[in-house]
Amino acid sequence: MRGRLALSAALVLAALSSSSQSGKFRDTAGYRLDDVWKGVRSKFPDALLLSINGQTVGEGTVICDTKYPMADGWRYHFYSPSRSTYLLMSRCGDSIVGPVKEIRSTDKDVDRPKIDGDFIDSPEVFSALARARISVNPDDHGGRGKRPFTLTLMCTRDPAYKAQPAFWMVKVGTDQYIVNAKAGKIALGAIKDPILGGGSNAKDLGVLREEQGSGPENAGKRPIAGRPHRDGLYTAKTDVKKVLALVQRKMPGSTLMGIESIADAYGSVRCVGVGDGWTYYLYNPRRRSVETAYACNGKVGMGKASQIPIDLAFHQPISGDFIDSDQAMNLMLEGEPGSMNEGMGRKYTRKGAMRLMNYKVSPFQQAELMKVTLIWEAEVGSTIYYIDAFKGSYIGSKDKQ
Repeated sequence: MRGRLALSAALVLAALSSSSQSGKFRDTAGYRLDDVWKGVRSKFPDALLLSINGQTVGEGTVICDTKYPMADGWRYHFYSPSRSTYLLMSRCGDSIVGPVKEIRSTDKDVDRPKIDGDFIDSPEVFSALARARISVNPDDHGGRGKRPFTLTLMCTRDPAYKAQPAFWMVKVGTDQYIVNAKAGKIALGAIKDPILGGGSNAKDLGVLREEQGSGPENAGKRPIAGRPHRDGLYTAKTDVKKVLALVQRKMPGSTLMGIESIADAYGSVRCVGVGDGWTYYLYNPRRRSVETAYACNGKVGMGKASQIPIDLAFHQPISGDFIDSDQAMNLMLEGEPGSMNEGMGRKYTRKGAMRLMNYKVSPFQQAELMKVTLIWEAEVGSTIYYIDAFKGSYIGSKDKQ
């Protein structure tokens, strides 16, 4: 069945009021989609829809000139299996141009899946962003120009899904978001797609989990493509109960403030003795100070640390459940596939400092992240990666100052 947008009355084409701009229109990706289909299939009857893209304003509409639809209008990409030919149709308002042949790779391993069935129109993408409290003001994302948003509709080849879900990718400034094109919801993690180059969410608001279920209990548990499987991981939560039991005997009333160690590409630590594994930071109410405990392969004990990353002015006790270090590393690798590679064929060989801390006030400025305080930080080389330790989603990265 051919792909069709689910349109509403609010998405009808509207001409700009200025008579001097009578050739310019603001319209959506779905306007006159039937006519675009008829145009391409009049010459290529078996044409299949691969993707739709355009540069828009914050309402999901393009501002284009009907005289030059290929310049600023919507672009519709098709593929004809019988002729092994890629095709382009362009549209602005009622002006439709094409089909024009495109020269592209026909490698079946990276061939884009075909879009089928109904999907939301471009303005509904911005409604989904607004519902998720993501600003649609391009200034908040560093977006510039008259058409600051780039919208692309496509299907994923992520092998985790039996079906190949369609999604809208939204790029603005340095930020990128993914919206489920069927349900109109923000994706919950990075989509692993060979054409997108691995993780496709710069903001990484989570993976499309309709088939897997969502929540921290499932986050970061998918195998990482290309990384060998390894058993016997020693993660931050492996001995956390033993540590807390010891601490309550030694320092009654103490609360967990943070966890830290140098971990590998599995979020695991290899250690040979107490003091060489995971370090746990705890607030001692009697001394009003932060104390340390250690754990390594079932052995736990108290100790001292030369540097303590916990600041009582900025951090608060950790309460409730949180994702383990291996889950956090997996989410990081989904979002930044090459972050633990050293190059020259050496993959997943780097190590980095992993820290779990709970901030009193979120360190992030984005509106959608203002409530995120429990964070895994992975410091690898000159970059710090951030993972939401409560919801189980990759947030992003920044270079160290």
